[in-house]
Amino acid sequence: MKKNIKKIILISLLLFILIYSIINFSKQDSFFVDNNYLQNGFSLTKCKNIVTAIYLDYRLYDTFGEVMLLLTAAIGVKLLLNRR
Repeated sequence: MKKNIKKIILISLLLFILIYSIINFSKQDSFFVDNNYLQNGFSLTKCKNIVTAIYLDYRLYDTFGEVMLLLTAAIGVKLLLNRR
């Protein structure tokens, strides 16, 4: 019985997060940020390519985080494979 309650709570929570995400995805809050990147990206970053400007200047910490996560996962897989 406890397992069923845990499953119901988990499914309810996931559905709530899904519905909340869908509702908030349609809002135009990020529209201002997107336009700001496009209009001021060249002048603020001094890059010739807007994709490079956004990726390496505005999203630099996200990129470092993703690289660290990938590196940690690769090290974990290597350690697990070396056990065998």
